[in-house]
Amino acid sequence: MKRFLCCLGVLLTGIAQAQPVARIINGVPASTATYPWIGDLDGCAGTLIAPQWVLTAAHCFNNATDTAVNFSLEHRLPVQFLSDNIIRVSDQVVEVKAVELIPHPDYNPRRGFNNDIALLKLATPVNHIPVATLMSAPSIAVNTPMVAIGRGATEVNDDNQAVKSSEILLKADLFTVSNAVCKQAYLSEGETITDNMLCLSGFSSDDRSDTCSGDSGGPVFIEADNQATVQAGIISFGGSTKTRICSNPDLPSVYTRVSRYQSWIKQHVPEAKFAQSASAKFPASCKTQLDPNLNVAMPCLIFEGQVYSTHLWLVDTNLTWLWSGQLAASACPANPHYCVSVDNDLTLNFRNLTLDGSQYKATLSYSPAVEGHHWRYSNHEPE
Repeated sequence: MKRFLCCLGVLLTGIAQAQPVARIINGVPASTATYPWIGDLDGCAGTLIAPQWVLTAAHCFNNATDTAVNFSLEHRLPVQFLSDNIIRVSDQVVEVKAVELIPHPDYNPRRGFNNDIALLKLATPVNHIPVATLMSAPSIAVNTPMVAIGRGATEVNDDNQAVKSSEILLKADLFTVSNAVCKQAYLSEGETITDNMLCLSGFSSDDRSDTCSGDSGGPVFIEADNQATVQAGIISFGGSTKTRICSNPDLPSVYTRVSRYQSWIKQHVPEAKFAQSASAKFPASCKTQLDPNLNVAMPCLIFEGQVYSTHLWLVDTNLTWLWSGQLAASACPANPHYCVSVDNDLTLNFRNLTLDGSQYKATLSYSPAVEGHHWRYSNHEPE
């Protein structure tokens, strides 16, 4: 065990000195083979919810001064489906012109982003592409893992401009935060957070995973173990014009809450599919376990983009643990932000800690010691 601790001392010294890293805003590559219903809308995105209908954000059709909706579709590019790369277009790509725009009647660009939802009718049905299922459940638990996809900006430059749109489809893991927290965060920004909105953030205090310019109108969804997805939100707005337009950990990103518009969607698209709920399930490899002696087995711990398998051994009755060893982990999800992460201050964040058959979210704080590296219990709550 001493040999492991020696090596870990070097690793942890590096962790303690690490600075916040700006991650790629939109995450890792995704594919239309998995998400066939995603469509590109000439600078925005949308979701195919019926063969002839796309769900998107109303603000994608604002006029140049953001004072009214521009209903003209004549000069807009066709909606594009099944495109993994919008530069090197494959033969499977489907392009269909949009012929009718129906923004929500209560959307008003002069009043911000409330009711930021619209329906787009296609010229012809797209019958061979699966449609998305929408969420009807009115509430979603805080800290629910979700996935956002799009091709928008992947960086923010020093002038607070969103840059480097992606030519390939990307996805990012995000987590729901309460509207109360979201409202407080946006008080100084002059943005009103309403019950029609859903707020999401990155996994930890320095996680800059986010959606950004060019992703608007696209979906955020709950994804279960079997890859079944239910769309819960529409990418709407986020960030600060004063500090950082995207990827600002202090400001959650904001999405239109789809369940609030079920009756309006059904009024125009009766065939749209809704699901009462979808349980966001953590991959089995993410299930951190406490044994009867309260020792912790962490199969997928993330630090600086690398994933490790390691353990914490309880060393005293004051709930202090010692980190005992590490190995490279190979059986973890491709983007395992919802497992265990290490903050820059060495705090350990558990999203799926199992004890006596129940799941918890827990935090252990780093506690420097004369010998070794210790972590002390900080807090926990039901997952």
